Amino acid sequence: MLRTTSILLSLTAIVAMSACGSADDSGKSASPAVSSPGTAAPVETAAPVDTAAPVETAAPIETAAPIETAAPVDTAAPVDTTPGVSVVKDPIGIGGITWVPTSFITVGPLDEIPASQGASIEFAADGTVTVDTGCNTGSASVTFTGDSQLAIGPIALTKKACADNVMKLESRIVALLEEPSYWSITGNQLTIYPANITDTGLIFKAASAVTPDTSTLATFQTTS
Repeated sequence: MLRTTSILLSLTAIVAMSACGSADDSGKSASPAVSSPGTAAPVETAAPVDTAAPVETAAPIETAAPIETAAPVDTAAPVDTTPGVSVVKDPIGIGGITWVPTSFITVGPLDEIPASQGASIEFAADGTVTVDTGCNTGSASVTFTGDSQLAIGPIALTKKACADNVMKLESRIVALLEEPSYWSITGNQLTIYPANITDTGLIFKAASAVTPDTSTLATFQTTS
């Protein structure tokens, strides 16, 4: 009997404990689940946006080099038409004309040069003068200055031999032309006279104004 009672009491205790356990589980399940407070995961910020690479500006355009303008052309200086006035380059009135020597200036009367001698000179715009002595021919440089002076020479001539009187006239003409001289033009006549020698000089006339003289032609024939 006592054993039976003990068994019953044990079963009663077990049932009671089971009921309590069930109640506890029911209470636990009924209570709302509470999330433990946790910090939010850090929000990943967007990676910095690469700004556009600097745009390469076009290389500066090279402007054309300044165009060099032609050097001003030297215009001829105003020419005074008064006889004896000249300019440095190609004086008007003396160039481009064939000048025939007609006489030597001397202390006394003029010493005539026969037209049949065939001598002449001509000034070119390039600063040269061509010379024909009636025997030999040649050329030389010529320089004009602003004070009506000119300088010719030395004159380079051919070496042909002619009659004595022709050679003497050639020597006189060349000697006077190679002296620093003054010059002047009056009408169709050109006068050249040395700057450092008095009472001498050469008078020329434009070939167009010279009358051919054949009366003494035989006198000036060249030697063979």
